[in-house]
Amino acid sequence: MALYQFDIYSEKLELIASEVMGFEEKVHARAKAGRFAKKHNGPVDVATYDPAKDFDERYITTAYPSVHTRSGYYFERIEN
Repeated sequence: MALYQFDIYSEKLELIASEVMGFEEKVHARAKAGRFAKKHNGPVDVATYDPAKDFDERYITTAYPSVHTRSGYYFERIEN
C-alpha cells in the first residue's frame, strides 16, 4: 500500500486541508482527489507521501471540479 498526500484548496485557492491516505493503486488515489475537488469546489494536489522529498518531486497531478464531465472533476498535471 502506498501513501498519498492530498492538499485540498477552496474555490478561492486557500489551503483548507492536507490529508494523507493509503491506497493500493494510484487510480484510487486519483479518484479520491476528484471527489475531494468536487466536494470542496476547489483544486486538489495529489502527491506520493514522503516527507524527506520536496513536494515538486512527489507531485502526481491536480484534480479540478467540473460541471462539464460526468464524474464532476478532471485532472491536469501542472509542470513547473
